[in-house]
Amino acid sequence: MSQPKCSVIVPSYNRRATLEMVLQGLARQTLPQEQFEVIVVLDGGTDDSAAMLVDWQQAGSIQNLRWHQQPNSGQATARNTGVQLATAPIVGFLDDDVVPEPELLAVHLEQHHTNTPRAVLGDCLIVREQHDSLYHLGVWAWWEDMYHRRALPGRQPGYRDFCAGNVSLRREDFLRVGGFDSSFRGYGGEDYELGYRLLQAGVELVADRNARALHYHRTTVAGVIRATRQEGRGDVLLGQKHPELRAGLRLMSIPRDRYGLLVRTAVQAPAVGDRIVAVLQSMLPLFERAQMRRRWLLYFDHVRGYAYWRGVRDALGSWSALLEYRRNALPIPQQVLDISDGLPPKLPELWVDGPSTLQITYRGDYVGTLHLMRPIESPVRQYLSEQLISQLGAQIEAIVRQRAEPIKATDLINGTERTARQRRERG
Repeated sequence: MSQPKCSVIVPSYNRRATLEMVLQGLARQTLPQEQFEVIVVLDGGTDDSAAMLVDWQQAGSIQNLRWHQQPNSGQATARNTGVQLATAPIVGFLDDDVVPEPELLAVHLEQHHTNTPRAVLGDCLIVREQHDSLYHLGVWAWWEDMYHRRALPGRQPGYRDFCAGNVSLRREDFLRVGGFDSSFRGYGGEDYELGYRLLQAGVELVADRNARALHYHRTTVAGVIRATRQEGRGDVLLGQKHPELRAGLRLMSIPRDRYGLLVRTAVQAPAVGDRIVAVLQSMLPLFERAQMRRRWLLYFDHVRGYAYWRGVRDALGSWSALLEYRRNALPIPQQVLDISDGLPPKLPELWVDGPSTLQITYRGDYVGTLHLMRPIESPVRQYLSEQLISQLGAQIEAIVRQRAEPIKATDLINGTERTARQRRERG
């Protein structure tokens, strides 16, 4: 038998029903079955997933199907186990509630017909139901927007673009950076951390919206709150492993309003905060039944936000430890951008995952400083053009006038043909 081109790794924990749906999707792939293998890693669990996998192997609906069972160790370890068992040069990951559409594997493989090291990011489209809750509607809208922005031409990818629910990369690149960090055991964090190391190692992140899968995301508000608490722990761990990322983490910004009081309670007096938030959470079903959407969103944001900071408290243990953690963040990076000929063809590699500072110069003269405090979610050239015009347009016009150069700031920044022609005429 020839070696498969792609190994699909599916970590699973107590999700027999959706796991079987994933297998059904893999059995319907347009990519010939001899070209891929499927490796399911059961990460502990108490349901009958193993018996179902035995049935699938006996039925032969997927030509190359293997499975492995291990004690519960977390998704990071489960995925690493799958890669160790894989035999193909390309490894793909699917979550056990993410059902691939028929062309998914073919699209992933097509993207790897290049010598450039890359990770291909596919969509996990939330499946909506007729009577979606307010929470599920919000999740659906957030992910739809994220997938759209992630695939915009000219957008500089960041480590938070790397989501392990539907992604592929070369096995050698995965092993070269060390795979997933198994110290991430809760929900989230392990894929972001790997995405950062891949970017640092020169692996480009490429979003392809044709690599589509359907995400059967069904959870309760209580489940979301538990997961969000784990996210708080994960952010602390991420910043401990990569101090240069701390400045861009949510826990580096403590609000000063009423929500800020809730944050301080989560870290300084969690026993009190837990009781208060339990009451707020118990009111959410009442607001939803009464269709009080704004009140529901307000309370949900507070409850979920509290859970995040409660996870920070779990990881750090005290308010003083949080302050020390924040003090040990590395300085915000600074770069110089000269706009003498407009925005240069090759822009600096901006730190898109946290704040950064750009010193703007024009023919050696200092123009001003752009403080980029939020991640850049739009195409970088478009974003910088907008920020230069809105924040430093007057300063640029003043320097141009001092030099008696008949160029508008907008023409200069956007690099229009008029600007290019004027430069040619000046020789």
